[in-house]
Amino acid sequence: MIVLYNVLVIGLGEIGLPIFQMLKQSWKTKESWNIYGYDKDPTKTINKIDEIPKLITVMHICIPCAKEEIFRKIILGFVEQFKPRLLIIHSTVPPQTCIRLYNDTKPVTSLYLAHSPVRGTHTQMFDDIESYVKFVGGVDEKSSIMAVTHLSLAGFNCKIIGSSVESELAKLFETSYVATMIATSQEMHRISRHFGADFSKIMDIIIDTHKRRLDRPVFYPSVIGGHCLIPNIDLLNSVYDSSLFKWVQLSNEVRKIEITNQEIIDETSKCSEKFFEMRKWLKEKLGEEGKE
Repeated sequence: MIVLYNVLVIGLGEIGLPIFQMLKQSWKTKESWNIYGYDKDPTKTINKIDEIPKLITVMHICIPCAKEEIFRKIILGFVEQFKPRLLIIHSTVPPQTCIRLYNDTKPVTSLYLAHSPVRGTHTQMFDDIESYVKFVGGVDEKSSIMAVTHLSLAGFNCKIIGSSVESELAKLFETSYVATMIATSQEMHRISRHFGADFSKIMDIIIDTHKRRLDRPVFYPSVIGGHCLIPNIDLLNSVYDSSLFKWVQLSNEVRKIEITNQEIIDETSKCSEKFFEMRKWLKEKLGEEGKE
């Protein structure tokens, strides 16, 4: 007798859809796996809510978290409805969100819960999800093991990072660190302009040092945009009063005003050319070393 293994992905956006596709690929070799996908947007959803079994084995959460309390309330509603045995949160969330969510679910059902952040570029998320290590942090050791076992069966390259708090912070730090480097470049550009210096030329010496030591990349001083960098700093600052990350936010707001100046636009463009030349060099270097 085949025991059905019902898997549900909640949220089918830039993160959820590639995860659903990975699960669907693995399903082809696992007749007992039933894969369902739900999104509140009727143009994105694969299954209507009444088409999904009321008992789910594994539930994947891939919806954005803007405010932790609202996020936990939404997830708790899905847990009450589908009673998953294992809950995996792929969303970027503030630290300790998963442990608080786990405590929320105790009166409802007994489950395992783990956090597994997604890394990659939004324009090539499916390829990045396949190639990046999928780190996992459970609310306890058993949850970590259960999540890694499931994700490995689905074709993900997995590794336990520790607890869910470590995985939550790792995701926030990874993106916030990039934002900090961009904001640092913004400030170096301002200082250069104050002294009448060309920051794109100053970048040459920093980049040359970086090529030798690989420990001091310099970004171009643009406005920090995208879906992740500033929103993730906002999430972190919502639970921890960081003067550094507040400065990053402030620097970026100032840059939004500064970038209306055509001189700054032109200077930033020159700096971006240097940055992408450095990136091209680094990719070629890594490619050559990989062949050795």
